[in-house]
Amino acid sequence: MDEKDLIIKKILSLQEESEIPLGFEGKVMDKIQQKTIEKESRIETARNIAITFILGIIFLIVLLMLNKFFFQSQQLSTYISTLTTLLKSFKSQDSLPWILTGINLAILIISERLISNHFHRKSASNG
Repeated sequence: MDEKDLIIKKILSLQEESEIPLGFEGKVMDKIQQKTIEKESRIETARNIAITFILGIIFLIVLLMLNKFFFQSQQLSTYISTLTTLLKSFKSQDSLPWILTGINLAILIISERLISNHFHRKSASNG
């Protein structure tokens, strides 16, 4: 044994003499299980978002290919020109205050949800 092992052995031998509070093991196990469930939930949510995003892109590509090779419709170019006109209107000075208001509103809503979830988790862990 090296010096670090002897120090760890000495600390563990001192810890064995003291008593563990009643219910300590249960509380620790509950917290570990809760953190594991939260982590699995986040992973599952991220996986679901990624799958939805990928399937949406595949669906869009299939629709565009169907349009190009089967339907040969010219409406797609009309939609694209309408979209560029809409984007140009967003760049105008008149729409800037509305865009900034929308961005601020989105930030406030997201902040409210994050703070609410934080307090909910904090009150659940205290209760």
